[in-house]
Amino acid sequence: MRIVAVRQIHVDAFGVAVRVFEEVDEQVAVGVGWLRFHGALPSARWNDDGYNVVLLYDALMIFNDAIRVSPSSQRESLQRYKRWKNAKLPHNHSRAPYTVAVLTTHHRHDEETSMIQQRHVTMHDVARRAGVSVKTVSNVVNDYPFVRDSTRAKVLAAIDELGYSLNMTAKNLRQGHSNIIGLSIPDPRMPYFAELSAYVMEEARVRGKHVIFNPSGVDRQTELDVLHGSFSTLTDGLIFSPLHLNTSDAADIHVDYPLVIIGEHLRLDTYDRVLTENTTGFRNATARLIELGCRRIAIIGVHEWEQDYGSSPYRLKGYRQALAAAGLPNDPALEIPAVIWYQPDGADAVARMLDGGIRPDGIVCMNDLLAMGAMQELARRGICVPQDVKVIGYDDSTDSQYLSPSLSSVDPNLREVARMSLELLCDRIEGRVPEEAGPDGYAEVVVPSRLVERESSAPDSLP
Repeated sequence: MRIVAVRQIHVDAFGVAVRVFEEVDEQVAVGVGWLRFHGALPSARWNDDGYNVVLLYDALMIFNDAIRVSPSSQRESLQRYKRWKNAKLPHNHSRAPYTVAVLTTHHRHDEETSMIQQRHVTMHDVARRAGVSVKTVSNVVNDYPFVRDSTRAKVLAAIDELGYSLNMTAKNLRQGHSNIIGLSIPDPRMPYFAELSAYVMEEARVRGKHVIFNPSGVDRQTELDVLHGSFSTLTDGLIFSPLHLNTSDAADIHVDYPLVIIGEHLRLDTYDRVLTENTTGFRNATARLIELGCRRIAIIGVHEWEQDYGSSPYRLKGYRQALAAAGLPNDPALEIPAVIWYQPDGADAVARMLDGGIRPDGIVCMNDLLAMGAMQELARRGICVPQDVKVIGYDDSTDSQYLSPSLSSVDPNLREVARMSLELLCDRIEGRVPEEAGPDGYAEVVVPSRLVERESSAPDSLP
């Protein structure tokens, strides 16, 4: 459950829109904006404290859509909600999680206020109430510095009394941008993408931008819908980390808004790109195990059915390069598949490997979650890490350092990935060609990785 405090609500046939003016839970929204709830109907009741508690379903954050309250449509929507709530759901279906919105009300009972609140409140209304010019009201709402504190206080008091809100849509049309960045990632549950998202939000906040998310990891069509659907109309530009699209889809990817692509397998020379060192990082991790004396090194997380899917083929390439450079044979039996990169899949991969008579002395895992599962299964079978088998993961997630033994891992430097992605995107939004752009006019930035060594790959001479 998430809670936001709101000032205005409008309900119509297209859904519900609520203006956020205060964050009660930091997970809800960044800054001031609008929430729209598509296909949703609210239930509402007044409590003794003068608040209207509204339950909102299927929440999708959308900024800059100024819609006013309509009591008649709200009553009509409540009737629809009751019918929806009482309707029987199909087998194995459940209602979506809801957001609780607290609708505040301000009671000023003078005749002027009542008349004004029956129509749209304008800057002229605020100016008359505060006894100042319309230009002064404009200076206050646009946060110009050269306004006396006493005048600013009067204007803000009038805004609060009348319930005035700046029409952000009109303002953004005048300015030509909304200060909203879109971020599309495959799976926000993965530590890699969760940390990337957090860093993007941090970098955006420093630049005065807001971020809205749209997970895209279901399939190829979902990723195309992110690029060409309504989501792209909500933002000034998009940071896109695809999982299913690749260079063979170039003809279907063309967009007319600023776009920065993260990852190797969609290397289009018509968009700015930020790459992580998947191949180099895995080559270094495997080479380090070889330096430590490992000679039968397994890799967990191979996607055997498709060689141009996500980061798997690039990390596999780095593994094979390290073996070849050391003169070690490439044994296909040591390339262990894992369809999904979660802990159970890592444990299952180790179980299948050991049950099949394969006993490695080193393991590199495609991500830290696989490594965690692998280490758990090794421990369950009485195989000690790092004495019997050395293990290295990828992502350098926060959890990796708190395992026992702590997990060695490749750090892809996601903070720098986020910083460069925002820098390139903001340059494009503001009409600049990035400094990193090559002769073709577009940038390709490779963010270096590093191997963080911990107990799981400690040399045999160490306790």
